[in-house]
Amino acid sequence: MRFPIDTSPRFDDRFHSVTDGDRLDLLAHRYLGEAKLWWLICDYNDIFFPLELTPGMLLRIPSMDHVSMHILD
Repeated sequence: MRFPIDTSPRFDDRFHSVTDGDRLDLLAHRYLGEAKLWWLICDYNDIFFPLELTPGMLLRIPSMDHVSMHILD
């Protein structure tokens, strides 16, 4: 079990519109530099089934600065 993280909207959040073939691990690598941080995107978007991304879905992605300063400490 892990502690909950603060996922309230921030000024430096980015957004990604899901297309066919998108996977959370690939998006985490693209935006956060680490594929293993896919769970952050799930938490930020209340995704419970990470394999069920649908095209057109808009994902909110935290900035790497916020992640490294406040979440991965």
